[in-house]
Amino acid sequence: ADDPGVAALYERLDELAGAPADDPRVPALAADLAAAVPDEVLAVIPEGEPSAAGWGRALLDDYPPAQREVVRRVMEALAVRVRTTRGRTP
Repeated sequence: ADDPGVAALYERLDELAGAPADDPRVPALAADLAAAVPDEVLAVIPEGEPSAAGWGRALLDDYPPAQREVVRRVMEALAVRVRTTRGRTP
């Protein structure tokens, strides 16, 4: 949280508060946020998570459209990374 690079990512997310889900900034921000998550964090994510279903759906519902799309994409990217690091096909 003290990393200025991470703070800048969250500032970019804040800038999307009133934007539509198809805002052109969404893909790059989602990729940058997902890349900022260290592999060590992935190791403690429970099997089957992160997921945009169940608890993940409730989390996504709290965000405005563009931010929701960023978070959904981050969750999707992290789920692929988790499966890959655990020897499962993405």
